Amino acid sequence: MPHRARISLGGETLDLQISRAALEGGEGAILVLTWSIVTQQVEVEKHIWKLAHYDALTGLENRHAFGQRLSREDGAPLAGGVLLIGLDGFEAISDLNGRHVGEGLIVQVADRLRLACQGQDAHIGRLEGHQFAMLVPYAERERLEAFAHELVALLGRPYWLGQKMLPGVTVVIGIAQQPQHGMGSDRLIARADIAMRVAKSQRKSAVAFFQLDMEQCLLERVLLEQDLRRALETGEGLFVFYQPIMEISSGRVSTREALVRWHRPQWGWVSPADFIPIAEETDLIEHLGAFVLRRACWDALVWGDSARVAVNMSGRQFGRQSLVPAVMAALDETGLPAERLEIEITETAALAEDADVLADLHCLHAMGVRISLDDFGTGYSSFSHLRTFHVDKIKIDGSFVRDAAKKIECASIVRAAADIGRRLGIPVVAECVETEEQFHSIVLEGCTEAQGYFISVPKPTARDLVTINIINRSEDDLFFVKGDKMDIYFSCNDRLREIYSM
Repeated sequence: MPHRARISLGGETLDLQISRAALEGGEGAILVLTWSIVTQQVEVEKHIWKLAHYDALTGLENRHAFGQRLSREDGAPLAGGVLLIGLDGFEAISDLNGRHVGEGLIVQVADRLRLACQGQDAHIGRLEGHQFAMLVPYAERERLEAFAHELVALLGRPYWLGQKMLPGVTVVIGIAQQPQHGMGSDRLIARADIAMRVAKSQRKSAVAFFQLDMEQCLLERVLLEQDLRRALETGEGLFVFYQPIMEISSGRVSTREALVRWHRPQWGWVSPADFIPIAEETDLIEHLGAFVLRRACWDALVWGDSARVAVNMSGRQFGRQSLVPAVMAALDETGLPAERLEIEITETAALAEDADVLADLHCLHAMGVRISLDDFGTGYSSFSHLRTFHVDKIKIDGSFVRDAAKKIECASIVRAAADIGRRLGIPVVAECVETEEQFHSIVLEGCTEAQGYFISVPKPTARDLVTINIINRSEDDLFFVKGDKMDIYFSCNDRLREIYSM
């Protein structure tokens, strides 16, 4: 059998082969040495190996290489924790700012993770997109949790990309422990991923440890997404409720905000806080947004007071060349005048001054559609948005309104926003006005419009009341609803009361 070896000599790599060759006549044999220069071949092989094991953007181990670290070569379990790290809302940041900004953010996140692991026997991998993984040699739950929260704080600090500052990303971390939660890379990563999804959905803590009952929760989430997709295809079970926004000086309704509600067969009413985040994580948000937009335009046509209708748009819908055509189609189909439609854009959607996002906003304004800046005061750049694109209305975030009567800091923010609106000549809406005390407070601070339970709960249309009555007819509790020109009684349960109040 030939023997082969590679050696380095004078900057070159030589491939040596020693083989045995028989002499003529069969009288003995000799050893033959052959060699060739394979320097370029070796470099190509190294490059291929690196591509197969490391992420090209960050230089971290990829999923394959990271998975190999989860078990020792002899198959013995390696005690420790697997942390799956997700960047919540990264898609919106990348969509709004461009791919180059998204990639720059990924690189800086990888650098911070390296910094966190200095001096520790830990390994980092980039599994895909904006998902990272860490293998740390901590067996104690308390130590794992403390380290995870340190990562949340570290990655949550602002980022500088050239001359552009981005707020820190929202981080969610799922943790699986080996061997308690399984063996092998596929199972451990899958279970850490389940824990990460739970941490994201709970919105109470950015860190969650895997538990066996989480697998059932994930299955329910998948089923909910399937049912929502089916509802959007058929239109069954989806309703649009409307909450009026009152002009304080006259008491008249200037606008009604469209709010989507969903009755899921065999499950009952589903909170928007449960299904809208799922829609935003998938392609369903565009379909859901188009459904609400079209329905709102049709409903507004029959209002006797000619009030405007306001429709919320997710940040995922801006800058993707689909929003403006959807608005144009809804207006053309229904014949609703553009000036009666109001698009609400949140601070998240307005976070970046991306060319595509600004193009959508400018097109909507040129069509005559009004733009409302929602959740004003909660973002890093609330005031800069007022000079970046045309705004027809400011809506002060409810967190400030609720405390304006008791905290001077919140009252000052409400007063400042109202003063800005007055100087710009645009209405300023106080959201979440729930009590008479809050109402008097926002009037005192100069707000021109009010919205909240003190004014009115969200209500369905008279047409949908018939269907809602059928859905809830088995219940014996009567809930009183005051329509625009008539009082309507229909039966509903306590869950529907909650839906009305959302």
